[in-house]
Amino acid sequence: MSSDRKINYSLRPSKSIERKMLLEVFKEVCIPSNCDDYQYIGFGSSFFSDFKLIHRELNISDMISIEGNSSTLNIKRCEYNKPFSCINIRPGYSYQVLPKLAWKKRSIVWLDYDKCLQNFMFQDIETCSHKAKPWSFLVISLRREFDQKDKKSFEEEFGDKVPERLKAEDLEPKICHLTIRNMILSVIEEIISNDYSTRKEEERLVFKQTFNYIYKDDAPMYTFGGIFILKSHEEEFEKLKFHAYDFVTSKDESINVDFPIITSKEYHQMTQLLPSTKNNFIANPQIDFVPDIHKLNYFNTYKYYPSYIEIRDL
Repeated sequence: MSSDRKINYSLRPSKSIERKMLLEVFKEVCIPSNCDDYQYIGFGSSFFSDFKLIHRELNISDMISIEGNSSTLNIKRCEYNKPFSCINIRPGYSYQVLPKLAWKKRSIVWLDYDKCLQNFMFQDIETCSHKAKPWSFLVISLRREFDQKDKKSFEEEFGDKVPERLKAEDLEPKICHLTIRNMILSVIEEIISNDYSTRKEEERLVFKQTFNYIYKDDAPMYTFGGIFILKSHEEEFEKLKFHAYDFVTSKDESINVDFPIITSKEYHQMTQLLPSTKNNFIANPQIDFVPDIHKLNYFNTYKYYPSYIEIRDL
């Protein structure tokens, strides 16, 4: 589960950018005419940052926040801090709560863990894959590293979830997200393949990857996700506008959501130069003193760039 005892999740800049990127894709599918057909399931903690965005932008009013810390005081705190009355706080760990939900609607599920990969996460992914209705989203975020530091202990921990021909270097921090992706995707595809094996080809459910991000605010993180559709809907899916977005990918290679380190003055100057082509923006003499890496990061994220302001005596 996410934990508000480690960090204020509303003040993580790369996370904020990621959140808005996810929303842009959700908007293409969850539209005003069908928003009542959707529920949102996530880990609100005490800040409910994603819940605020999802409700305001998508108008989803069926919202479930799973709270792993089920102590009386913590649940009271969550109830106090929830921004909308339509959020239903469900105490318990995700693997306990998810199987008990109704799952009568299409779902947008964001399993936003603050831990390294653990076996219970596969239970959650299996539940969501079993229950998913067509045009539902499943997104998983977790730490981009493993608790197990060698191949043997990793194989002992994850058993049949371990990819074939796993090499020791596949567990290294720089590339371990590729291993995580393969394991998650294999579980999803196995579940829906088995569940829909007796259906006609066009009535079978498939999973389409749309999100594949790495980023770092405090700990290195990885986000993987996509949408469930019927095979008969593949043509409709391919026509969605989000395929043209730079941050939507079906590839193995992850997109690095990197927050640019710039001053407020640089921020305003660069904003005035956009929109532009990437090459013209990077080469613009008005910002030649800003390192190219930060210019590139800002160019890639400026539409979703978070703004923070200090407010006293609120």
